[in-house]
Amino acid sequence: MRLKNLLWPDVASNADVDYLTTQGFWICFLVALEELAVGAAYGNPTRLVSAIFFYFGANGIRLRSRIAAVGLFVVYALGMIPVGVLWSVYFSSVWGTAVRSLLGLLLLANLHAIWIAAKWPVRPPLDTSNKLSGRLPGIVWPKTRYLFFVWVALRILAFVYAVYAAGRG
Repeated sequence: MRLKNLLWPDVASNADVDYLTTQGFWICFLVALEELAVGAAYGNPTRLVSAIFFYFGANGIRLRSRIAAVGLFVVYALGMIPVGVLWSVYFSSVWGTAVRSLLGLLLLANLHAIWIAAKWPVRPPLDTSNKLSGRLPGIVWPKTRYLFFVWVALRILAFVYAVYAAGRG
């Protein structure tokens, strides 16, 4: 039962959605930190750009953006599909695979909650006691959402191209 509540929770109130969007924010924030750490450790600028992408998306999830939730889930899920070089970039161990799979399932749960909550007429104000997940999303997301939308499209196109190139041998 506890696992069901974590991975596919009942969404019955704004408090449930607030809890799940906060959880989604922190999941994306942790993914961004992981991308930043790996990018800095290996001098990989694409991982640094990916860290910014996940941080911007985290702000969108916190503000219940359907596009941010779908975009992050799709990009994250596509990154888990073995396509040549892409596989070695994202997975280096069984432990990493398990953790990334769990994070993907949690992003799916957030997508579920945001999809349901988007139909509700009133969105309560964010908890402003926490600056990072409460105040900043309202400032960052409106200024970065269009850049995020373009990034989602480019990342999906890059994946499609990688599949095409891998198929051509």
